[in-house]
Amino acid sequence: MRGNLSSVLALSGFKRFAVLLIILLPGTVFTIRKAAGQSDIPSVTDTVFIASLIRQSEKYWYTFPDSSILLAGEAVSKMDTVKFAELFSHACNSLGTAYYMKGFHSICLDYYFKALRIDERMKDSSDIAADLNNIGNIYLVQAKYDKAYEYFSGALKLRYNLNDTRGIGNALLNIANLYISQSDYEPALVHARKALGIFDSLNDKEKLVAIYSTMGTISNNIGISGEALGYYTKALHLAKEINDLQSECILSLNLGNIFSQEGKTGKSILYYEDAVSIAQDIDYLEGLSSAFEKLYLTYEGMKMYEESFQYYKLFVYMRDSLQRKENIEALVKNEMEYKYEKEREMARMEQEKKDLLATEREKQQNLVLIILMILFSGVLVVAFLIYRSYREKKKANSELNQKNKIIEQQNRDITDSIEYAMRIQGAMTNTEYLFTKYHLDYFIVYFPKHIVSGDFYYLTPVPAENGSESKSTYMIATADSTGHGVPGAFMSLIGIMLLDEIIVQKKIMQPDKVLDMMRDEIIKILNPEGRTEKTYDGMDMVLCKFDFERMSLEFAAANNPLYIIRRGEITDYRPDKMPVGLYFGNEKPYTPYSVPLQKGDIIYTITDGYPDQLGGPKGKKLKYSAMKELFVSVHHLTMKEQKKKIEETFRKWKGEYEQTDDICIVGIRV
Repeated sequence: MRGNLSSVLALSGFKRFAVLLIILLPGTVFTIRKAAGQSDIPSVTDTVFIASLIRQSEKYWYTFPDSSILLAGEAVSKMDTVKFAELFSHACNSLGTAYYMKGFHSICLDYYFKALRIDERMKDSSDIAADLNNIGNIYLVQAKYDKAYEYFSGALKLRYNLNDTRGIGNALLNIANLYISQSDYEPALVHARKALGIFDSLNDKEKLVAIYSTMGTISNNIGISGEALGYYTKALHLAKEINDLQSECILSLNLGNIFSQEGKTGKSILYYEDAVSIAQDIDYLEGLSSAFEKLYLTYEGMKMYEESFQYYKLFVYMRDSLQRKENIEALVKNEMEYKYEKEREMARMEQEKKDLLATEREKQQNLVLIILMILFSGVLVVAFLIYRSYREKKKANSELNQKNKIIEQQNRDITDSIEYAMRIQGAMTNTEYLFTKYHLDYFIVYFPKHIVSGDFYYLTPVPAENGSESKSTYMIATADSTGHGVPGAFMSLIGIMLLDEIIVQKKIMQPDKVLDMMRDEIIKILNPEGRTEKTYDGMDMVLCKFDFERMSLEFAAANNPLYIIRRGEITDYRPDKMPVGLYFGNEKPYTPYSVPLQKGDIIYTITDGYPDQLGGPKGKKLKYSAMKELFVSVHHLTMKEQKKKIEETFRKWKGEYEQTDDICIVGIRV
């Protein structure tokens, strides 16, 4: 869930965090519409698919807003606004909310108004109220308070007419936030208490988080910090129950501010550090920026200048990142306006073409009438000539229209193929959730140099003897494709498809055999028969087979090493010095390794981006030796803490230097 903190920075103290929390909770900034696929929409083949896209878009609002934009945008592009009016309105609402999560408020507002116009045409009071509520919240974020109140009041009136208890609660809560933003706390408290009574009776924990946070903000700003502490603590407990990580982050910041205000710096630091940890887990840039700012100011007040300076640098970096994100909004808006103007110009040209054809038809008719009146005797000849001319024009127009349709279809096919390839890449390379699904104690450090990466990681369970999914045996790969960016990403897709084909379909489970077969297939794919120039692209890879029931590890390594730390000692397993692909040396089978495991062992697999990174005081490579020392120094920490330490070390080493290569490190504790 992402908002723009800049719009609330002017609020005094830590009120800004609570206001942001209320604004961003689902059901407040955006009232969720009737579930996609449940409305009375035309019974067509695409309906189920479009409804599914919208549901998936809403599912990713808070976790993957970029994916949410892609899915909702795909739904909007596939619908006719008349034939699919209600579903189109729902898709616009979902797309607007996804843009809000990215902080693109003006684009979000465009789509909310599109949804409102459609719902007003259909006279759907429930959806109109939801649209008014959503628009009001955007104006609230933009500090346009009069407009925000206008739309909130309209939504509240409709909710009372509909006797919609939950909707009334949402509208009351948003009006309370509006009053808070204007430092008018008495009416804010009245509205918040009314909303509390409604959502407490409904046992709606998500909304209770928002209300307690609002009441905490009010209490603190009228000087009752003890009462504010109680409200924020209640909200934090509820947020943890429903796993609302962004609310946890913001509430931790609010609690840290209270303790800081009371002079309890030790407690405030603990809450600020919790906020940093949560914000890093969910990639919440605004939360990170605020937490780093609070930590550097707190340590500065404690005269701990070294710690203060470290957090100040992180704060400046996050502040600059947020500024770049705001600049993107303007670029996207310009692109949308260009696209709209282009479509309007095409419509104008089409209308001019129709008008011209109509004028020509009128001239021809007048000409025929004049000729009939003057030379009746020649009517048959003239009629024949006109008919022949008409047929020729019709044939020419038909051929032209057919060619235009072919060109348009080709353009659509190319565009659809590119967009579909992007979705496939994102779906195929996003396998980290499997590590969590199978309860592995792990971490993954993954830094693409560009937007897409040639490095990738891979996990699949090994089928049990009875053919069911294994609960203890897994194939895990860490790989570095030739190049980075788009070329590397396409190589990574080839690698993932070949791993699935060889392991899942052909059921080859020996890591060395899998690499042998992958090498053969990559050479065939990139060097087809008849091609004279050789292609030496491929990938470096470590492929492991973990059997946690038998406590064994089998693996093979192509150019990338594998490390095992046992009781504080690190063992370095050297790879075969040949890639998975064509190369200049003699091809040999990959060496199979088998290692018995012990509880507490930690296995690290890497690509070469981390040790090859330029940085430090002399701008040199980090090197493998330093990386091994780092593994040893952090191995006693939890895997989550190891990930944090490894990432911090990388950023500190890199400093102002450009990232050298894609980076991928996978660590697993037995």
